Order: sequence, then structure tokens, then C-alpha cells
Amino acid sequence: MNADDTQQRLRALLATIDSELVGDARVVHKSRGMAERVGSFLDSRWSLKPAELSPLVCAARGWTNSDRNTLRCDECGSVLVCNVQQRLSPETVVQGFVERLTTHHKDSCRWRRSGVPPSDLVFPQLTPMQSRQALLARRDALERVIGSVQVSAGKAAQVVAECLCQEYIQPVSGAAAAMLLAALGWESATSAEDTHGSDSQAAVGIEPSIQGAGLIKCALCQRVCGLWLFSGGSRQPGGQTPPAFDALSQHRWFCPWIVPTGEVPSPGWQQTLPAMKTLTAKP
Repeated sequence: MNADDTQQRLRALLATIDSELVGDARVVHKSRGMAERVGSFLDSRWSLKPAELSPLVCAARGWTNSDRNTLRCDECGSVLVCNVQQRLSPETVVQGFVERLTTHHKDSCRWRRSGVPPSDLVFPQLTPMQSRQALLARRDALERVIGSVQVSAGKAAQVVAECLCQEYIQPVSGAAAAMLLAALGWESATSAEDTHGSDSQAAVGIEPSIQGAGLIKCALCQRVCGLWLFSGGSRQPGGQTPPAFDALSQHRWFCPWIVPTGEVPSPGWQQTLPAMKTLTAKP
């Protein structure tokens, strides 16, 4: 077998593996229980914390957010009160508390011995085919719940429009809004399970019936939002037009979709741009 035959077989094998994996492609936390623990951190009770104590970091060491400034391990029952605040607490205090994320677990607790792999704290890496398929799946699902909502995203919207060879306008609505949301990490949230643990602008108990607008979420920071609050049919003070949904600022501050993580110097949405460009590439 010559070198050309070997390379062709290798490419065929990789393509087969890629096609088998692409059906399950989603930008989600890989470690079991990570999403649920991150979702327990509410902005109303875990605020003004430094990056070293972000919900991702705490959840990676097995902690959930059970009360204001309070962490709890559901496995060993340990409780840890954290009054550390960003820019107000000395670095030595912050680092001391970071160490307690490990040492405050009981001796028998598995979280004292090891946490979630560092790879689950950064933006998930997919193959180009998986990234494209995941993008399209998010877009298609979002088109069914976008309703009449208008979406903006600052300069990111311009970058997305350029990747898609589209005219840059802002805000956008309809199919263009669904694509912008998908490009910036949002997906449709269609079940009660998807709304667990969120105190976002979505009042989850409200029936999402305004012009078809429904729930969307980010699978990494666990933000859940009710698009009906931004719909043209929603009630606004003084009859004002509802604001556009800002697809960047609605993510939580630590979200890998909008902040660089690990050794990659760009946020997740920028890492998915190559996959987006393939949508308009000529065969």
C-alpha cells in the first residue's frame, strides 16, 4: 500500500468517525452534573465574586450555591460561607478561599481528592463538522421560538454578518435573529428541566404566548431567558417598544461563550466563526 492510499483511507476513516459523532454535537459541559451545579448559582445570591471564585470554578470542585454567599456540597454535606468580593478582598484572602474549595470537603468526600478536569472549564472543542452541525441545530430550533423578537449584539453582530456575507443591520429579527443567537451560543429551551436554577430575566412561570416567543438558554453558563419579555406584544411602561435582546450581555459574566478561557485568547463565539464561514463557502 503506497502513501497516497494510506492517506485516503485515513481521511475516509476520520470522515466516518466525524459523521458518527456529529449527531451528538452540542456545546455543553462534558462532566456529569456540572451543568446542574453551575445552574444552582443565582446572580441574586452569588454576586460580586472574583473570577477565581466563578460558578464554573466552584462547581468544578463539587459545590452548589444553596443560599446567599453560601456553598454546599451535596455529597458530603459541607457548607462554606464566602463573603469574598471582587476588588474589595485582598488577593491573599481570595487565594485562601480558593484553597478551601478543596480542603473544606470532608475527608471521605471524592471532591476533596479530585475535581472536574480543567478541560470542562474552557470552551468545548468540537471538530469542524460537529461545530457546523451544532450551529445549524441551534439555529433551526431557535427559528421556532424567536417570534417577533429583535436581537442585537454590538460589534459581534457585524462580525457574524460578514461571515455570512450578509448586510450588516442591527437589530435583526426572524431567521437572521435566530442565526445571530445561535452564533453566540443560545439554544431553544423547551422543557421544565432546562429552566432549572435560573433567576434570569425569564419569569419562568409566565406562559410564553406572546407572538410565538419562547424560552432560550445557554448550556454553558445556564442562563435562561424568556423571549416574550422582548416581544413586540409584551407590555412595556408607557407603551414603549420593548428593547432588543442583547445576545452578548445576556450571558452570565463568566460564560466561555463571551470570555476567553484556558490557553485560547478568544471567546467561544469567535472560535466558532470558521464553522460559520463554511455555510457560505462555495463547493
